Amino acid sequence: MWTKIKKIIPHKAKRFGLDDELRILNLKNDWDKIVTEALGDKFKKKSETINLKSDILYVRCQNAIWAGEFQLKKNKLLEIIKNHKINIKQIRFIF
Repeated sequence: MWTKIKKIIPHKAKRFGLDDELRILNLKNDWDKIVTEALGDKFKKKSETINLKSDILYVRCQNAIWAGEFQLKKNKLLEIIKNHKINIKQIRFIF
């Protein structure tokens, strides 16, 4: 019987200690969708995920103004991220 690769990859990633890398890859792919869902269209394409370390997500923003805007909306963004079943405890916005 065949098993779908999308079921195998998470188990193998965890086995080899690559689960954070897989989580950040999935988050990068869905980032604009998550941002739009949480904050609206004006925030789309203003930031990108750059790293996930110890459940802290690092996000690069276009400039200091956008970093400040994202910081003000951080709790709403964390709520939506948790709805996507991604375990992140904190977000740090940099520019």
